[in-house]
Amino acid sequence: MRVEFLLWSNTTTNAAIKSFCTAADVGWATLDTSSNLVPVKNCIFDELGQILKTAPSTFYSGYFYNVLFYGLDAVNFTQGLTQTDGSGNLLKVNVRTNILTAIPTLVNNAPIPASINIPNGMRHPATGVYIYDVADATSSNTRRRSWA
Repeated sequence: MRVEFLLWSNTTTNAAIKSFCTAADVGWATLDTSSNLVPVKNCIFDELGQILKTAPSTFYSGYFYNVLFYGLDAVNFTQGLTQTDGSGNLLKVNVRTNILTAIPTLVNNAPIPASINIPNGMRHPATGVYIYDVADATSSNTRRRSWA
C-alpha cells in the first residue's frame, strides 16, 4: 500500500514545505543539523523544486515536493476508505484518505493560483503549503515523481 501527496508552496525555496512537514499538527518529519527533512513516518520526501515549463521556457511559480507514504502509515491514511471509483480510477486524496482528520487544520478545496494549472487543493494555513492529488498531475502537468 502506498499513498502519494503532492505539495506546493508559492515560494522559490523549500522553507515553507519544510515548515509544513515539521509542523506540530503535521509531524511528518524533523530537520537534521543540515536542515534536511528526516522522516518520522514511513515516507519518502522528493524535492522537485522549481519546475520548468515546456513552453515557454519559464518556471511555474512556487516550489514542489512529492511525499510517498508506505507500510503501516499508508494503511493508517486509508483504512476503511474506498480507494477507487467504479471504473477503477483513484478517488481524490481528500476522499480516499483521512488526511483532513489527521491534519484538522487543513482547509479543504482551497484555491490554488490558476497559473499553476492544478485544481484546488488543501491548504495548511500556518505555512501556506497546499496538498494536491497525484491524479491532478497529468502527463502535460508533470510536477510529480514516477515511483518505481
